[in-house]
Amino acid sequence: MSRPARKQAARGDPRIQVTRREAASVVTIARPEAKNALSRAMLETLVSALRAGDADPTVRCHVLTGAGGVFTGGADVKETADRRPGDPFVTARLDLWGKVAEVKKPIVAAVEGACVGGGLELILMCDAVFASDTAFFSAPEIRLGLIPGAGGTQRLPRRIGYVRAIEMCALGGRLLAHDALRYGLVNRVVLPGQALAEALGFAERIAEQAPEAVMALKRCLRLSESSGMQAGLDAERAAFLGLMAGAARNEGTRAFLEKRRPRFGGERAG
Repeated sequence: MSRPARKQAARGDPRIQVTRREAASVVTIARPEAKNALSRAMLETLVSALRAGDADPTVRCHVLTGAGGVFTGGADVKETADRRPGDPFVTARLDLWGKVAEVKKPIVAAVEGACVGGGLELILMCDAVFASDTAFFSAPEIRLGLIPGAGGTQRLPRRIGYVRAIEMCALGGRLLAHDALRYGLVNRVVLPGQALAEALGFAERIAEQAPEAVMALKRCLRLSESSGMQAGLDAERAAFLGLMAGAARNEGTRAFLEKRRPRFGGERAG
């Protein structure tokens, strides 16, 4: 994506910054003095930014990253240290984490440095992860007398397997970037400072595809993580038949037969 980033107006916490790179909405967690720890206000703004990108037809993909050489240290522990289980603040905060998983368009994470606690759970809600070889991943909640509470106990073993997940979560140690690649937690490991460029390149390739097909694909692939085989097959069949009647399918077929690149509908950002 060769054109420079364009800033977009972002409502809410200024530590969540939104820029635009062609057809990608780049959401940056920018609280480096606290290792990009996410407060409730920041989470609310993060969710709003992702929803705004979903609603914008010129956005084909979200890219999520952190400022200052860190992805995120996860939840702001100071904010919840004295909260009790029935506190509405706690339940509302957990609900906000879950809303990231409801985002319709692909989310591509660019990880430099620490990706810890809620940060690990956040990338498990993303659809692709590109990590610098300085990146490390950790689920340290056990050291606070807790367990991951934003879906980590369910998504992590599905991604890397039960025995690796229990080792990460029960010991709270670090998983380095190349081990994360070997375990299937990340797509690719790149040189320091290159994770965002790699994520943007991936987003650019996604943007070339039919947006309705991409969203249907994400929906069906995600369903495979949470449902039985037959429910997933039924959803896939319904999505496939729906896409067969669409303009994107007609254009893709014509382009194939005419030996040219498809020109899928929807305004592209410039």
